[in-house]
Amino acid sequence: MVGPGMSATAAASAPPPVYLAGGQEASGLADMIHQYLSQNVADSEQKRVQAKSLSGEVYLEAAEDDICVKIRFLGDHIELSDVTAPAPDGASIRADFISVAHLTTGEQGPFELLVRRRIRARFRPGQIPFLVRVLQFMQIPPELMAPEIRERTFRRKQKVALAAAAASAAAAGGLYAWLN
Repeated sequence: MVGPGMSATAAASAPPPVYLAGGQEASGLADMIHQYLSQNVADSEQKRVQAKSLSGEVYLEAAEDDICVKIRFLGDHIELSDVTAPAPDGASIRADFISVAHLTTGEQGPFELLVRRRIRARFRPGQIPFLVRVLQFMQIPPELMAPEIRERTFRRKQKVALAAAAASAAAAGGLYAWLN
């Protein structure tokens, strides 16, 4: 529904609100994630589209403490609340504070942190598509990264692409030699 004085285009691109249950009483982790998500959806059209397409919940656990934040994606808004533990059948991400800080600054992306085992994910097979989309949403968009981090990320992706190309070429050469 489009509000008074608001075009359909403006309504579609309006950032979904990010609500933090408990306000000032919320944990530091919940507050940090609230600020991060609020800024991303406010500053990036791509993140607004991603946020509005997500539907479900994921838990973010602090590895050092018994702190757990439930993040509910409800299409038109996002809700954050402190909980005692993830739901037994809920998708969850467990990370130490430094990894969360690296994630929220763009220093490292969620997939890199997963590969390096700095964050851990727990999920059922049916939750994989949702969890992958949440991790994509959690990546800071390049336009919001500090220039030095953006440059470092670009160089790292170049190295990965070159390594993949070299491995593909070597495999193709080996296959060609084997077939002939």
